[in-house]
Amino acid sequence: SWKQYQERKPTNQELHEWFDRGDKNIAIVCGRISRGFVVVDFDDPSILAFLVSEGIETFAEKTTVVRTGRGYQVYYRVPESQLKTMRFENLKIDIKGEASYVVAPPSIHKNGRRYEFINNKDIEYNENFDKFLEVLEQKDYEFKYAKVILPYWEPSKRNYLDNGLTVFFKIKENWSLEKILEFMLGINRMKPFPEDPHTESEIIAKVKNAYEKEYNYKKFLSKYLGTDELLKQLESIAPKNARNDDENLYICRAS
Repeated sequence: SWKQYQERKPTNQELHEWFDRGDKNIAIVCGRISRGFVVVDFDDPSILAFLVSEGIETFAEKTTVVRTGRGYQVYYRVPESQLKTMRFENLKIDIKGEASYVVAPPSIHKNGRRYEFINNKDIEYNENFDKFLEVLEQKDYEFKYAKVILPYWEPSKRNYLDNGLTVFFKIKENWSLEKILEFMLGINRMKPFPEDPHTESEIIAKVKNAYEKEYNYKKFLSKYLGTDELLKQLESIAPKNARNDDENLYICRAS
């Protein structure tokens, strides 16, 4: 069993027995045995556009990054107290810490793709990894909303969504203007329309205007969309004790 190697390193004899007979897949045991080694495993690379504006390059500029058979792995060393193993289900991100392992280059995935390093950076020591996990926890919650919004994010509906979602999140989640902007820009990065771009400046202007005026979000998220299905899904996610005075909000059709 590989679990014994959570407590001890393999001997030279074991290494020869494993690897002297040809090309074999390789795994790295995470956690204390590997000096605080932890991996952030992105199963779905499209999620990176939601999280950060520069995608995987945001991580590749600072630490070791591996392209896997499906996504990316980001390598860190962290304090022993932060060696957590967990999964963010909505984001499809696994944190591989104590009592876990990762397949590493030059292994071959079952789909035929070879694991490979995409940069030449040393593994970064991240003493604030727990703060990073707190951000991912919040983003995982936010992505429950993103999943139901993305199918509606198209040129004919984006303006309505800018206005309706801004007020919805202000009222139902008490999100700040900055948080709503970050969320909306992340959605737009995930589903861009190059032939009909919804620019960052357009989103910022519309969100700021809607945040100030507090439009009647139900008009924008049901009547103007031609369906109330999105609104139903959003309200099923929102906290049940949220503010509920939206009937008296400013009513205006988006241009």
